[in-house]
Amino acid sequence: MFVDDISDTGDTFNEIIKQVDVPSKLVFVTLFARCGQKYPKQLVYGKKTNNNAYVVFPWDKLEFGRSQK
Repeated sequence: MFVDDISDTGDTFNEIIKQVDVPSKLVFVTLFARCGQKYPKQLVYGKKTNNNAYVVFPWDKLEFGRSQK
């Protein structure tokens, strides 16, 4: 199982799937799935976005701060 905050372009999934021994058994879980995207069959998500607006998570502020140092 792999957990991410959002499934957007599919880039993260494509990188992770290359690294697993049995790709068909991978469960990819996200809080949100970007609307209008093609989803892998292994994707389980909490909610689909309504549009293409950027989703800002509370932890994004912390990540931004670390990248500025």
